[in-house]
Amino acid sequence: MLFYVEPYEGPIGLSLRALRQQRGLSLRSVANQLRMSHSRLAELERGVDAHTGRAIQPSYATVRTLARIYGVSPEPLLRAAGFSVVSDLTPEEQALLARFRSLPAEARRDLLARLPSSGPHNNT
Repeated sequence: MLFYVEPYEGPIGLSLRALRQQRGLSLRSVANQLRMSHSRLAELERGVDAHTGRAIQPSYATVRTLARIYGVSPEPLLRAAGFSVVSDLTPEEQALLARFRSLPAEARRDLLARLPSSGPHNNT
């Protein structure tokens, strides 16, 4: 069951930790559902990679999965993690996204390969 949660303020990791703790879930149980180590989930909740000391953010897919696990709407969490959601996109961006989604998988890969890589998100 999904329900709306107010937008999160502060680091996304603190919000994720609060949601997990409010539901009485352990790091290990949530990490198992994510198919990641509990130590990696702890790093995401702290927002810092333990090996490099660098700031980290969860991936789009991880945020969506966590929202499902915690039974909350993903949009506020996605925004807090720095992602745009469709409702945040301009009409031109929505049209571009629709055209991209209509392409065959191989054409998508080719197009993405031609674009310069940028952005604050890693694939964690």
